[in-house]
This record gives sequence, structure tokens and C-alpha cells, in this order.
Amino acid sequence: MENTVDRPLMDARKPAPHLADLVESFWLCESYGGGGSERLLPSATTQIIFTLDPDGRMASSFVGPRSRVTFLDTSRAFRAFGVHLKLGGALPLIGASLRELRDRAIALETLWGAAARNLTAELWEPGQRDRFGLLQSALDRRLRLSRPPDPEVRRALTLFEGAGKGSVRAVVDAVATSPRRFTRTFEDQVGLHPVLLRRLLRFTRVLERLEARSDVEWVDLALGCGYFDQAHFNHEFREFTGMSPSAYRRHRLSRTHVANVG
Repeated sequence: MENTVDRPLMDARKPAPHLADLVESFWLCESYGGGGSERLLPSATTQIIFTLDPDGRMASSFVGPRSRVTFLDTSRAFRAFGVHLKLGGALPLIGASLRELRDRAIALETLWGAAARNLTAELWEPGQRDRFGLLQSALDRRLRLSRPPDPEVRRALTLFEGAGKGSVRAVVDAVATSPRRFTRTFEDQVGLHPVLLRRLLRFTRVLERLEARSDVEWVDLALGCGYFDQAHFNHEFREFTGMSPSAYRRHRLSRTHVANVG
């Protein structure tokens, strides 16, 4: 089961300043689910997630960048705790190429060994009051053993996130000494080809604007987010979600969680 939670949470906190370039937030949800199933929409960011089910079974996983819809079984409520990582923030903490982790959720123990198993048990220990501190300390230990991100990739991510309608070619030309080497390094550190990342960031802007608006002019939304026309927008929205934009608005539970209605 892929466990990715970004619904309204019981508790969420920002990281310490020295982790702010890598970590978006820490979050804790004491009860999630109890329904049927949910669609998880694509996202370029990644997460480390720890879960505890009603039978006391613990699990931990790393959820890589998602380029397609996946499904979450929410038939039984569970507790969940985790860290939402920024674009490019996973590699220093995970220590593995994200190229191999795209569209995958992998047991954290596969990446961190016994340290993941011990951390999971400590986080869910009865009466544990400092889960945020424990997880941040674990990330600090990983960070001390890591290599810094490639500066070309970091600069490209900054440009991609703020480039509006700028092209991938323009960004790569601006930052890369060797475009071929850059593309491979980029996929290792981000998990996505630059072209796919650019599409996912555009799609994310759509979801953000839909979340903020009650009334939507679809043509204006499409053009404002960088699509050629509404037909282009509709095609890509269906490709990423498996539904129309209007169906998404009717059934969404949060920005990237949608009730699975078939």
C-alpha cells in the first residue's frame, strides 16, 4: 500500500532552518481513512511515511515522485506520521538514485537498513511525545553522511519553479555545462526527466488555483497556467488524473486526494 497523506492534518510543523532547503514540513495524522479508497494524483515531490494500523502493525516507506494516478486503500483508519520533502530534497536524505524510485513506494528499511526499523518502533512507542524531534534527529544523522546536491540541478529547480512559460531547453542551456550529463544527474536527484517535471509543475499550478477559487473560467485557467488552449489543458488533466476537471472538483478531498468513485 502506498501511504501518501496531504489532507488537512491534526498537526504539521516546519523544519529547523538547517533542513529548510530539503524539507517542506513534518506532519502527524492520528486518524486517516475509514472510507473506501482514494485516488492519489501525480506529484513531483516525495515523502517518508510511518504508519500504524488498528492491529498494531507498523510500517515505514519512502514514496517517490508520482507521474500517474495511484490508489490508497482507506477502508480502515490508520495513524500516519511523516515528512514532506521538497523538490530535490530526497537524495541527500535517502542516499539512492530517485531515477529508480519514480512511481514507487519502497520500504524505508530497504534504504536505511535497521535504522529505519528502530526509528519506526521508537516513533510509535506508547506515550511517545516527541515524534517530530525524533524524526528530525534521524534526518540530521542522514544528512551528515550525505553528499551535497549538484549545483546545476539546484539552480535548474529554482528556474523551473519560477519560470512561468519558460521552456525546458532555455533552463538547461542556462545552467548546464553538458546537457546530456545534466539530464542524467537531474533524473538521479529529482526522479523525473526535466520535461516531465515541467509538465507536473504546470499541473500542480492548476490544482493550486482550483483550490483557491470557487468560480473557474476554464479557458483563462488553462492559458494562465501555460497550456496552448483548453483542449490541451483537458487532455493533460485527464492524462494525469483519469477524470475531467469538473469531476475532480466534485470529488476532491484535498489538492491531490480524490474520492475514488470509479
